[in-house]
Amino acid sequence: MHAATADPFQSNHENSRIGFAISRRAGCHAGRLDYPKLLILDEPSAGLAPVVIDRILNVAAAECARGMAVLLVEQLVDKALRHAHFCYVVETGRIALASTPAELRGSDVLKHIYLGGKPPVKDI
Repeated sequence: MHAATADPFQSNHENSRIGFAISRRAGCHAGRLDYPKLLILDEPSAGLAPVVIDRILNVAAAECARGMAVLLVEQLVDKALRHAHFCYVVETGRIALASTPAELRGSDVLKHIYLGGKPPVKDI
């Protein structure tokens, strides 16, 4: 009888999750090797645990404090607003709103874009 060997190319759920998290970390570290002037994070929260997301965003904030520009594309609006200096809200490929985080938090336009419904009426 032969012992069954695991196919390294066939992933199970646990291994693929671990591999994904490690590759995300490796990608973050590799991006910092050449001392870039711009760090681009495209939805760093995708598929990661909340504690890992917070760590990634804290590292991005620290890099920003050291003078590096950070472009963060993120759907977790609340987390993004905690770290942003200025925000652009993109809806179907166009900038729908450009504002500071403080202004965005109370924006009816932002609620409409993400939650749907009737667009807010602007006073003229």
